[in-house]
Amino acid sequence: MAAIILGVFLLLHIVAGIVLHASAAGGGVSAVSLRRDCD
Repeated sequence: MAAIILGVFLLLHIVAGIVLHASAAGGGVSAVSLRRDCD
């Protein structure tokens, strides 16, 4: 039972990390594109 809970927790942690990384990368890309528009 503990192994199942640990596996689910690990999976959620990985998914959360991917989502945060993707949103951070997306924010960086949008900021760069906005700077290019200003120039």
